Amino acid sequence: MKVVRFIFENHHLKNFIKPHKIFLATGMFFGILFLLLTPPFQVPDEPSHFFRAWQVGHGIYFNKTLEAFIPENIVDLASKYLYKIRNKGEKLTLSEIENDLFYGESVNSNRLTIISSNASPYTPVQYIFSGMGLFFAEKFNLSALCAFYFGRFLNLAVWLGVITLGIYRLPALGWEAVFLTLLPMSIFQGMSLSADSFNNAVCFFLFFTIFRIYFNSNFNFYDFILATFLAAVAGFNKQIVILPFFLLAFTYNKFPSPRLFILYFVVSVVLIISASAWPLLNNFPGIPDSVLKEKMNNAFQHWYNPFFILAETTIVKLPGIARSFIGKLGWLDCILPLWTYILYFFGFFLILTILCRTDFKNLFHIRLTAVFILLLYYCVIVFTFYFLLDTEHQLVAAGIQGRYFLPISAIIYFIFSKYKFINSKFYSKLLSYNIYIYIYIYNYTNRINNFCINNI
Repeated sequence: MKVVRFIFENHHLKNFIKPHKIFLATGMFFGILFLLLTPPFQVPDEPSHFFRAWQVGHGIYFNKTLEAFIPENIVDLASKYLYKIRNKGEKLTLSEIENDLFYGESVNSNRLTIISSNASPYTPVQYIFSGMGLFFAEKFNLSALCAFYFGRFLNLAVWLGVITLGIYRLPALGWEAVFLTLLPMSIFQGMSLSADSFNNAVCFFLFFTIFRIYFNSNFNFYDFILATFLAAVAGFNKQIVILPFFLLAFTYNKFPSPRLFILYFVVSVVLIISASAWPLLNNFPGIPDSVLKEKMNNAFQHWYNPFFILAETTIVKLPGIARSFIGKLGWLDCILPLWTYILYFFGFFLILTILCRTDFKNLFHIRLTAVFILLLYYCVIVFTFYFLLDTEHQLVAAGIQGRYFLPISAIIYFIFSKYKFINSKFYSKLLSYNIYIYIYIYNYTNRINNFCINNI
């Protein structure tokens, strides 16, 4: 304890021990380690995201159907690794990966095949950087697997850069932000080809900008413009994540006049909703109309059925949601040790009940609004999965996962913050950083076999 206190309080180390620097160093080290240890296509839906990134990298920005024309050899590559992953008796070997990485065929855009991909109608913004990686890898005649890893690397770099900048701009709650953004599931998504890599980074940056607006006593119109821009980008990618923007409704006292605030807020809401409306014009990859009609009849057969769906889903799925929020890796089949989840939730408990402090005014109204936003977000997620994505007929949203709550997870600091609490900066640093070091060292060195690799 004395050594840790010396490190955090030493004057010469003070400039380095900053939340954004610690996040960048820790996230970069474990992100690259995670990128290398996670075999190709062993992130949920990563093949579909790989195909969509190739489309965006080649100028196919808008696609209203699930059908997509994709190079044959990258479809074959994804199929090969998916077969190994889904047949648990077979394991990948390093020699296989090395052979595909250094001697495999490069992406051949002249031979295309038509496939069905759930990510095909997704908006292009979230694939800009991974698409660039695939495009330049193809231009330099690199192997298809090398292009895959290059896309992962660019996603990780953008994820690190965006969140680092957001934490750097925070005048407070920096260490609490580090604790949240370095969750195993967060970094697992951040280093992948998944669209959630970019989406989560933008949503974290949006929250940190809102925090900055609340913490700053002086009016800074650039922060408000940035919040509008981030909310529009986030909404363009995933509509439901625009909800936290409405927390700015309580910042009217920071504007020079109420009229200017009303003008800003109305214009911002119109822009954000307009950006969010575009993806709705695409065909949503849902279930057949006959199944949807049957589920609608089941759900509204009695007035209390929607409440029953929410309650049943919460009771049945809450343990799984909690675990996959902290981290269920691979194709959600790599479960971390039980003590890992206990330690993380113990850390959250300490932060939310003791350490997290703010100078928010109107704390009760902010907290009430944050609770309403979180409940509304949860309801939308549950009913989206129940009506549009699940094909099972019971009154449970079977496909709901904890990783879908990462974009809005920072709202818990609005809900549980204490007004002008005691100075606990040292203990916050100790909790948010050192616990992570021990957990990551354990999990990323002793759970490699769960990533289906032999001969390490």
